[in-house]
Amino acid sequence: APPAPKVMAFCPTSSIDRRIMAASKEIGECYKEALERDPSASGKVEVVLTVGTKGTAKFLGVQPHATLRDDCLVECIVEHIGQMRFPPLPGPCRVTYPFLLSTE
Repeated sequence: APPAPKVMAFCPTSSIDRRIMAASKEIGECYKEALERDPSASGKVEVVLTVGTKGTAKFLGVQPHATLRDDCLVECIVEHIGQMRFPPLPGPCRVTYPFLLSTE
């Protein structure tokens, strides 16, 4: 595997946050499909990504301590985030986003 890029000490996360929040409908659709498979589907997953200088998401992964046990749901979330385009940044920015999914 290629080495991880050097990551900026300060990441302008507000623009990344806005883009992730704008995708809440798509993430919700992933969860809706999971609930159709298993009405009790719930849990937390933290998606780790590096946003590159051209605004693309790279080095996607999930933290190993996830409580969300639906691999298809996790894959759907990661796929949607991987397709996102973010504002260009002066350097790579590594961020972790928690998703807590519950019907409550």
